[in-house]
Amino acid sequence: MAHVGGHIEHLFDGGFAPGARFGQAMGRFEDILVTIQQAAEDDASWPDMLMRIADYLGSVEATLGGGAPGSLPQMLSPRTNPAEIERYFTTFHDRNMLMRDMMGQPPGTIIVDESMPQFAEFQRDVFYNEWCVPQRYNRAFGVRLTTSTGWHGALMINAHHAIEADQVARFEAILPTLTRALEDQQAHRPVQRHGPGEPRCARTRRTKRDAAGRPRHAP
Repeated sequence: MAHVGGHIEHLFDGGFAPGARFGQAMGRFEDILVTIQQAAEDDASWPDMLMRIADYLGSVEATLGGGAPGSLPQMLSPRTNPAEIERYFTTFHDRNMLMRDMMGQPPGTIIVDESMPQFAEFQRDVFYNEWCVPQRYNRAFGVRLTTSTGWHGALMINAHHAIEADQVARFEAILPTLTRALEDQQAHRPVQRHGPGEPRCARTRRTKRDAAGRPRHAP
């Protein structure tokens, strides 16, 4: 629905900038690529990597969620209050039209909120007004992700303002590196141990889920 392409000169603030300014922009781009690549080798670095991606894209939060067949879905949202994550799953999970729309698209297709036919309805919904807006998650874009190990999920980027083409182009430019990092992480560190939705340093920010993504409480 919304797969926005971009040339390298559109990936940085101010467009193509010669000299030192362009060099600084390229440095930021290279830095985020290194951060993503390092996450493939270090489970504990995934929360920091997601926060850096959020900052690089000029957004508020970057949330990675998903799971492998036979495992419980996990959600890593490093800047979101754990209580709000729990509230999302217990109250609003089934009302997230954007996530449903995105998960119906081919993997790797970037979806922007306003591209949804039901975007106006989404903005009137109680989920948007009672959960998204108070956290400044006013707007969003994201992508469905899969790996050869069977893991499938999504990366959602939340912002407090309308998504701009520059943000989508930046995201598209780092997506291949991010996809490879996720593939490598899943291949070498099975989700049953510490997948990207279950890093050691973020255990207090996740809840075990059933196959439908609902919290699973101990008897």
